[in-house]
Amino acid sequence: AIPVELRLYDRLFTLADMSNMEEGKTYQDYLNPNSLIVKQNCLAEENLQEAKIGEHYQFLRIGYFNVDYSSKPEALIFNRIVDLKDSWAKLSKKI
Repeated sequence: AIPVELRLYDRLFTLADMSNMEEGKTYQDYLNPNSLIVKQNCLAEENLQEAKIGEHYQFLRIGYFNVDYSSKPEALIFNRIVDLKDSWAKLSKKI
């Protein structure tokens, strides 16, 4: 396995429609603290060592990622571009 950095992006704002902000509040009041989570020292398959900038990959049960433009062969960075929804978690809540 090789060490990689994962960047997990989420919505920037906690409010779905920013035109519905409460009076007296600014966009900063609605910033999502989890809009970017950086996971360092993750382990990935060795064949990803050959990954090129801009290429896309699916990481099992996590989502789809692309290679970040600031990646280097010795320091790979992958950005999550599409999240995989956990359908099993939804089913278990219904049971």
